[in-house]
Amino acid sequence: MDPKSVLLGLREKSVGLSKAQTRIPWREIITSVVPPPISVISYYIAVNNQATGPFDFTILKSMVSNGQLTSDSLVWTNGMDQWKAAGTVDTLKQLFTVIPPIPPMD
Repeated sequence: MDPKSVLLGLREKSVGLSKAQTRIPWREIITSVVPPPISVISYYIAVNNQATGPFDFTILKSMVSNGQLTSDSLVWTNGMDQWKAAGTVDTLKQLFTVIPPIPPMD
């Protein structure tokens, strides 16, 4: 919902109130319209028995491309009980998916 429609809705609800009673600070209106930020899941990676990171998905994808992260690399994020192989973590499995070659056309 855009701020203008919020204001119109507030104006419709305020019929019969004095001008002072219908004043609402812009900051209050804008914060009620803006959605919360999208949470980004970040992972730590075990390198030489040291936790490195956290790294977001974009960085992890780059690390897979250049061989720094493999499906056997140990990773951890908030909510995990223990370190796990990256290839066994549902949200990371897609990083290790290999696209099969296209079959030849006969």
